Amino acid sequence: MRRVVVTGASGLLGAAVLRHFRARLDAVEGWTQSTRSLPDGTALRPLDVTVPDAPEAALAALRPQLVVHCAALTDVDGCERDPETARVLNALVPGRLAAAAAAVGASFVHVSTDAVYDGERPGAHHEDDAPGPCNVYAETKLEGEQLVLDEHPVALVLRTNMHGWTERGRLSFSEVILRGLAHGVPLTLFSDVTFSPLVASDHARLIAALVEREAAGIFNFGAADAVTKEAFGHLVADVFALPAAGIEGVTLASRNLTAARPRNTALDTARLAAALGTAPPTVADGVRHLRETLATARPELRDLLHDPGRL
Repeated sequence: MRRVVVTGASGLLGAAVLRHFRARLDAVEGWTQSTRSLPDGTALRPLDVTVPDAPEAALAALRPQLVVHCAALTDVDGCERDPETARVLNALVPGRLAAAAAAVGASFVHVSTDAVYDGERPGAHHEDDAPGPCNVYAETKLEGEQLVLDEHPVALVLRTNMHGWTERGRLSFSEVILRGLAHGVPLTLFSDVTFSPLVASDHARLIAALVEREAAGIFNFGAADAVTKEAFGHLVADVFALPAAGIEGVTLASRNLTAARPRNTALDTARLAAALGTAPPTVADGVRHLRETLATARPELRDLLHDPGRL
């Protein structure tokens, strides 16, 4: 493999994937809607993937061997307010990119979401479970999966949830928790919402491993276990040696959210483990890895959290 394209390259996952491949290959191009570089100076290509024929022409000219599609509209409440834009970004664009990748013989990785599951059944969800999206975001992401596989039948589709160090913009879930804990701000975290998040740097590493093994189809791409959002907060506090007294568990029903949320998106990762030849990291492994990579956090968080006597 020589040439790779990563969309959404200024986001949490896109930046991690871009860096992972750039450390190993020379011809890796990151696309983003308007940003020309990452904070460390890594150059990006401003390209609006919603413009008709623009990404298709770019892929035809570049002829990459791999496209990793990380761009999406992930604001769940924003999708509920603007379903038309959500469908364009989360469904139609992935389908177009998958078709364009297939046309040049490139492998295609599509990052979906664990929210496609209905969240009501107990236990971990298997890939063969019938999806049951409960909001516009999940509906459009599920449609995106279907369009991608229609256009590129051997594409890799990853149902996932992530956290980690962001480059700019909106903080990830773990960063929100860390900022709140460090400032002593009360945090209300759901005690009845369960998930299986991976840290973004592990995402990048495992995506590369699956591509190398020529994996295809739908995978639950999550941690080997699952925790509630409240338990995740306590885990972050423990690993970073921060006081957890401000964490309060609340129920999903107690919050008046614009969009419905699934209560259980725990993932059965047996298929992923079989493809990798080893189990994915646990949730705790991911949080520990987050701590180990504190030096890569954005400066304001790094300075806030870096206390050699405590950490």
